Amino acid sequence: MDIATPRTRDETLAELKQTCAEIRELILAEYPPALIGGLWCFLLLSLLARTNAGAENLTPVSQDENTIVFAMEYVHAVTAGDASFPSEFRNVDEEAITRLISLSQRAISLSFEYGFRWTTTKATDEDRDRLEFQILSTWILIRGRRYQVLEGEFFEYVLAPHDDVLRRLYGVSAKEIAAGIQAATDSLRAGIENAGNRLEELMNEVGGAPADSSKGLDEVVAAANADESSELRARARSAIEDLFFGGVFNLSKQTNLPDSLLSDLAYIPGENVTFTEDGPFSGTPFRTLPARIKPLIRYDSEFYCTEPNLFRDAAYRAIQRALISREPSYREEWNDRQKSLSEGAFGDIMAHCLTGARILKEMYYPIGAGQWAECDNIIILDDALIVLECKARVEALAPPGENLDGHVRSVDRLLLDAYRQNKRTLEYLAASNEAPLYNLTTDGYEVAETVRIKDFRRVFPLCLTLECYTPFSAAIKELDGVYPILGNLQPIAMAIDDLLAMKYLFRSPGELFHYLEVRQNLASMKNVLLFDEMDHVGVYISQNRIDIKVQEDFFKNQKMDMVYLDGFDRDVLGPFFQNPNWPNVDPPRQKYPPVLVDILDALQRTGADGWLAGDSALRDLGSEGRQQVQSLFDRISGNVFAKAWTHFAMSGAGSLVFVIDRSDGENRADVARAQAQAYALAMGEDVRLYELSVDPNLRIVRATSSRVGPPSIIQNNYGSILDEASRLKKKTIKL
Repeated sequence: MDIATPRTRDETLAELKQTCAEIRELILAEYPPALIGGLWCFLLLSLLARTNAGAENLTPVSQDENTIVFAMEYVHAVTAGDASFPSEFRNVDEEAITRLISLSQRAISLSFEYGFRWTTTKATDEDRDRLEFQILSTWILIRGRRYQVLEGEFFEYVLAPHDDVLRRLYGVSAKEIAAGIQAATDSLRAGIENAGNRLEELMNEVGGAPADSSKGLDEVVAAANADESSELRARARSAIEDLFFGGVFNLSKQTNLPDSLLSDLAYIPGENVTFTEDGPFSGTPFRTLPARIKPLIRYDSEFYCTEPNLFRDAAYRAIQRALISREPSYREEWNDRQKSLSEGAFGDIMAHCLTGARILKEMYYPIGAGQWAECDNIIILDDALIVLECKARVEALAPPGENLDGHVRSVDRLLLDAYRQNKRTLEYLAASNEAPLYNLTTDGYEVAETVRIKDFRRVFPLCLTLECYTPFSAAIKELDGVYPILGNLQPIAMAIDDLLAMKYLFRSPGELFHYLEVRQNLASMKNVLLFDEMDHVGVYISQNRIDIKVQEDFFKNQKMDMVYLDGFDRDVLGPFFQNPNWPNVDPPRQKYPPVLVDILDALQRTGADGWLAGDSALRDLGSEGRQQVQSLFDRISGNVFAKAWTHFAMSGAGSLVFVIDRSDGENRADVARAQAQAYALAMGEDVRLYELSVDPNLRIVRATSSRVGPPSIIQNNYGSILDEASRLKKKTIKL
């Protein structure tokens, strides 16, 4: 029966429960490590088939591969709650794996169908229905939207505040735990290839690699069994175990993490009883998978993760629960340290993109008689302002199937609380011409800064979370109670793991803040959906002003009602983070010709008022406009050696005027302004002026940018400017 066949929501759920019961029965008939290895081999065969078909990007899983990973998650869920599986190793029948994959695909399909029927049979508004369906479907397949090569970096950062406690309780540092998690991730990412290479080395040692690889493997096994020293036997067994029997998932083998820690992160088979407790969603994906509480499971004396993403997705909160279980008095201290970490994260991680910025932490302001409110971060760079609130949850999200309202409320306490605090701060700043901000000292509240919100060209209310809250983070505008602040400031939500990826992709303050402009513009558009922050970054890098494209091309010209953009994290960013040579490869970035890079660098280096607006206007240019700047600069810049200064201009969505002079110490600001005023008259609009000073090698040593309008008729030089404007009308390059 397919989704088009009329049936009720309850009928769909009943079939889903029956399918999941069959999955459970099948899993319990097999030895789990062998089943994990068998499923992983099937997934690798699928990857190999796509490789042979010419697929370029293998990390994003296909539908079949996604189903296999779902089945691997269920191996953990079933065996965590039931220990009646075979206790000794035995091979898994290929037919059983095929059947398990088929049932898993059916369970996924039924889960999506249930979510569709659940959200379309309720009397709510269309936007809410769409968001709820996205929540339910994401919960079913929630897993690794982070890039695997960043796992160690993420865990080292978020665990660092707890280093002393980790050392005391487990005898290892935060850095060592992070390295272990990265080793586990690397084992799943590259362990099979490494095992294959080790087997090939053994074949060569035994007698040269034969043309028939299966015969070579037989020879290795025979030689290993005959090797009384057992050294060859141990090496062969280890490689074969990794390659065929799930050894890459054995963290006791693949990491140096202590058993005491692994034990705290693992279920003993049969320990978890909540997943299959009585209830409408018993044993289905709408319950919380046990691996989201404890990501590992203990088989005999060794600890396994059962699929590539569960460990890294759940480990942070699992470690928190483990520490507090061992040392209950640490609960409040954990929360305090976590709060400090979150509040400093944006400035710490994106420091290279905040050069010259003022970061004001823990700013207070009055909200009533004797009452004060706090803003976590206020970041000021030139004419841009970020108001930043940081949040981290303290408990696991409630499963949405049984309690969608509770699930949403869990997010409400974070994203919406951050939004409301941003709103309160910005309303305070906008309530007066000059708004004082205060530090809290031992003597009380003291003025630390005065902010004039009208001085800022762009204002970004930003909600930063420790965990990723996809799909909420990218769709915060869809949540009830979220509206543009002060009428036009759309909030943005992102997570710390987003920042860890972004720091490799953005080079400068100008690049980051231009991205935030495009990001905020997209967020302000109704019915424009992206899955997560990495899709936003990917579409920005590949399309630049995607907000204009969506507005003009899709909505206006093609008259679409809704635009959903997906896959840009996979297609644009994936090849970089999945490259075997990472990080020693060039990241994906927008392309700029050399002179644009030179101008952008000089604008930042000079740091004159208004430089960020000038930077943004240049980044707004498409590839044709950027190349036009290069061509015109190359054509006329040499004239500065004869005339001391020269100029060119372009018009399009906005008019840009470039005045180039020698870097000889002479101030030609009045000359440059007069020339820009002439262009403003000629073009009939305000222009953006770039004053560029070049050295004898035509390298730009200083750059400023400002808005310039037509001259006043009472100016002394109005007549000469008018004459120049008449001459320029025939020479302007239009784009």
